[in-house]
Amino acid sequence: MLIVSGFSRNPSNNSTKNGVVVMGGVVSQYASSLAQLGYVKFCGHAFYYVSRYTPRPTSSDPYSQVRTSHATLNKGTQDYEFLIATLPMSTHLAIVVRYAASNHTAGGTNSPIIDLSLKDGVSTIDAGIRFEYPLHLSQQGNRGRSKVFEANTGVITETPSGGSYVSITIPRPLFIPPSNRGNVLNIIGQVTDCNILAIDVFEVYQETRIP
Repeated sequence: MLIVSGFSRNPSNNSTKNGVVVMGGVVSQYASSLAQLGYVKFCGHAFYYVSRYTPRPTSSDPYSQVRTSHATLNKGTQDYEFLIATLPMSTHLAIVVRYAASNHTAGGTNSPIIDLSLKDGVSTIDAGIRFEYPLHLSQQGNRGRSKVFEANTGVITETPSGGSYVSITIPRPLFIPPSNRGNVLNIIGQVTDCNILAIDVFEVYQETRIP
């Protein structure tokens, strides 16, 4: 939403009634209020929660229990895939990642990395971004008590000079090329030495304002 510097409110309910003709300054006030709606846009938002584990029921415990602990971290890599149905007006995907990372696991010390890229089917349309420790990621605890952190791409959008990103970069909103906007896209996550617990994806766009 574009917040204008001179915000114009609707006329008071006491000064306008249904079925009553309004004139003069009230008409001007309504016109100014309606003009602001031209710059109010609601883009899509998706939330993915991936941290719950439901163990298989057993004869001694016939009920599945949902475990919310994020403590068990194994040194190594994991792959994630998230689907999002984008809007035709969306140009970028801004992402907030919630993750668990600890200093030590059974395999030794950790160096957390989170790579996120964007695909349309089998075609990679954005080579992706990388969060890495200690520049963008944090870690604390051990494999029995890992701490939860958040990282984000920010919302500053840029259009790549060549029309797409062909190599991985520092964190930024993922770019959707014009021909792929409005499609169901795949956000591919590849992580090392940490667990993704949840991600928020916000569709954003570059505002073109005509005076």
